[in-house]
Amino acid sequence: MRGERISGLDGLRAVAIALVVAFHLHLPLTHGGWFGVDIFFVVSGYLITRQLLDPDCRWRVFMLRRLARVWPALLVMVAGTALIGLAPGTAALAAATFLTSPWIVLHAPDAPEFVFTHTWTLAVELQFYLAWSGACLRLRHRRRLLGAGAVLVAVAGVAVQAWTATTDPSTAYFAPWCHCAPLFLGAALAIFRPRVVTPIWLAITGVLVQIPVADQFQLGGLLLGQLVAVVFAASVIAAADHGRRGPVLTLLDSAPARWLGERSYSLYLWHPVLRNVLRHHGSSAWWLVLAASLVAADLSYRHVERPARARLNRRIADRQLAAHAAAAPNAALASSSRA
Repeated sequence: MRGERISGLDGLRAVAIALVVAFHLHLPLTHGGWFGVDIFFVVSGYLITRQLLDPDCRWRVFMLRRLARVWPALLVMVAGTALIGLAPGTAALAAATFLTSPWIVLHAPDAPEFVFTHTWTLAVELQFYLAWSGACLRLRHRRRLLGAGAVLVAVAGVAVQAWTATTDPSTAYFAPWCHCAPLFLGAALAIFRPRVVTPIWLAITGVLVQIPVADQFQLGGLLLGQLVAVVFAASVIAAADHGRRGPVLTLLDSAPARWLGERSYSLYLWHPVLRNVLRHHGSSAWWLVLAASLVAADLSYRHVERPARARLNRRIADRQLAAHAAAAPNAALASSSRA
């Protein structure tokens, strides 16, 4: 199952990163673009759970692959940002060790050191990997129980978030225990594999209505924005999972959408940093920030992300080959003794 490509998911990532970047650059009519993060979370929960349900999946290899996927590009971004003096060492350390989410909860999110605010999502995802991987690997043969657990955690997360938002909106948005619902609903998609969530055109209509108005720090906007993002992502995933085609999936699987989706992680990492760098030098033109971010994302993808994953995969393959070679004589001996 690992390495299996599902048509349209790179395009879904492209939609998510486009919403997030537009929101951060304060483009017109993109006030609700923050819920692109929830689209990312749904996709991540779905893909991670598919991997964990594979009978050949092993926890150590799974975690190594996840770290190889997210850590090298993160470290390069954090190191580069710290070297040019945009953030103090403590903030850089928190970002590099996936602790930004609790950092934000404990500090004011608008403090100067929060040049790494956007890395809170990586902290949430890593905690999801650690918590969910253990449950999946132990219960993957009892999928209904596992699925029911994912749905219950998602519902509990929404309830906690709604309760927290009435007193502390910042915590309600950034805390992992408040923002786990999209991840676990993505996990439930991988377990139950529904054929239809809602017609994609209806989900797109909801997205288009919410983008201009959703407010991440108001309870109604927060919950409704996340609901729209989750339904949209789930509808696309359900259709793609069962090999359905249509104009939306065809567009999401187009070459430009795949290109942007493949680089979405590096683009997510670099665009807030470059926005701050250019502002520091007196330029706040959104098109300049976007152009610089796309160049940085492409360089990071080609020279950091892909080589790091390829190197780890080679090492894992070499170790597996060595293990099989070492076990072969014993297997042959056992076979001859039985004969």
